[in-house]
Amino acid sequence: MKHALVTLLFCFGITSVAYAQEPQPVTLQATAVEKVRVAETKRVELKEARDTHLQNKKQALDARAEIKQELREEALETKAELKAKFEAATSTEAKQAIREEAAMEKKELQETAQEYREDWRANVKEYFKQRIEFIFTKFDGFIEKAESAETRIMSVLETLQDQGVDTSTVEAKVQEAAAKTASAKERMRTVRASLEVAVETGSKEEVRIAFNEAKEELKTVQRELKSAFSSVREAIAGLKRLVQAQNDEVTEQEAEGSATTSVAQ
Repeated sequence: MKHALVTLLFCFGITSVAYAQEPQPVTLQATAVEKVRVAETKRVELKEARDTHLQNKKQALDARAEIKQELREEALETKAELKAKFEAATSTEAKQAIREEAAMEKKELQETAQEYREDWRANVKEYFKQRIEFIFTKFDGFIEKAESAETRIMSVLETLQDQGVDTSTVEAKVQEAAAKTASAKERMRTVRASLEVAVETGSKEEVRIAFNEAKEELKTVQRELKSAFSSVREAIAGLKRLVQAQNDEVTEQEAEGSATTSVAQ
């Protein structure tokens, strides 16, 4: 996506073209330094979000391991205590009481374990939700940049059209890029919806399968976006040629006007 971002940085610098009664030179203005700074800031934010995401995952796994160990140790201690009591008991009534106590202890441990499992499932669900948000925030950014680039180019093309310039070739490239972007966007929405359903209602295995399938689908999204950005670059190249030709024509007209004025004087 690196080349795509560079292309977008250029495209975002395109400004509207002034149009009046007399033809005016068309200008392309690229604020490259500012755009690079914004892109770098976004990259850092995404990296920090991912670091936080991985840290939360590690903390959750560590906490789960500690809880399992605590439950295991508590169960072993309780079993040892009850066994000692049972062996020390001298009457049938006492042994029966210990059996009942053991059953109650077992039930309490099972209930505690179930509570921990439910808490863990809730944490896992939240973890996957955050993971989905992280993945699609990044892709949403690429979609937004592509759509913004396409809109900016079309804005300049409309001004050129008002000046009588044939923009059909460049416009076709923009439409091609827009179609690819729209396809990637729709595919991405479908993938996200499937993941969210799996996380909310699916089993552990179903969630695993959903993420594996999403991984493959997102590869297709990446290819579509890469192709869209390629079309955007071609559109920008064509737009630069149109702008240069229009500027040359305006300059020539101005030169002819100056020469006519000088002769008249």
